[in-house]
Amino acid sequence: MYICGNCNKTTAAGEKMQRRVTKTRNVEYLERVYKHKDGMIDDPGGVGFETVTEIPVCEKCAEAGAA
Repeated sequence: MYICGNCNKTTAAGEKMQRRVTKTRNVEYLERVYKHKDGMIDDPGGVGFETVTEIPVCEKCAEAGAA
C-alpha cells in the first residue's frame, strides 16, 4: 500500500507501484579512457538525460498519463 503522488489516494494492498518522472535534466558525459583486465577501454562520452525526481502513481493515474 502506498499513497499516489498524483491523486493522493491510498492504493489497495498488492497493487503494483508505477513511477512517473516529474523532472529531468540534460547531462554531458566526458570522454574517458581506462584500463580493464582485457586491455584499454575507450568510452566516447556523449549527451543525454537523467531523472531528477519521480513520484509513485497508482495504475489508474499511470494509464491516464500514458495516453
